[in-house]
Amino acid sequence: MISREGSIVMAGESDTILKGIKSRVSLVKTPDRVSGIQRALNEGDAKVIDLITAEAQGIAEDLRQDIGTQTYADGTGNSSKDLLGLVAAVDDTTNVVTYLNISRTTFTAWRGTLTAQSGSLSLANLASDFDAAQVGNDAPDLIVTTPAVFTIYEALLTPTVQHNLSFSG
Repeated sequence: MISREGSIVMAGESDTILKGIKSRVSLVKTPDRVSGIQRALNEGDAKVIDLITAEAQGIAEDLRQDIGTQTYADGTGNSSKDLLGLVAAVDDTTNVVTYLNISRTTFTAWRGTLTAQSGSLSLANLASDFDAAQVGNDAPDLIVTTPAVFTIYEALLTPTVQHNLSFSG
């Protein structure tokens, strides 16, 4: 097994994507993690290719994990060089007041619906949040949540599941 001692590095810089809207461009890179000792122990073309393949698979998994984590974050990690994630994109000013150089205080249409649920979750809570997120004829077509909240939601629906079983023989 190749060690995962290398780290994923995020580099960010501001870039204007539309007039007045600034976005941070993030670059994901990882250092070469094949040491001289590993190269020496894996003599021959086939062994080196196997080593590089294994290392590339490890790097791909590390990147997948880091990008997945950052997708659900607010972009403030790593001195604000991480990807600008969903917490920033769908916030209601609880965590991120200015998004893409647009103040959600001034431009309230840029506010999302963010609910901090306390107590037990119910279908009525979910329906209320869904209704609050509607603007005119536009309604949410994607609901993002944590695995823990999804498990609670799934338990709410379980009593309504109908099974149609047929036995033969």
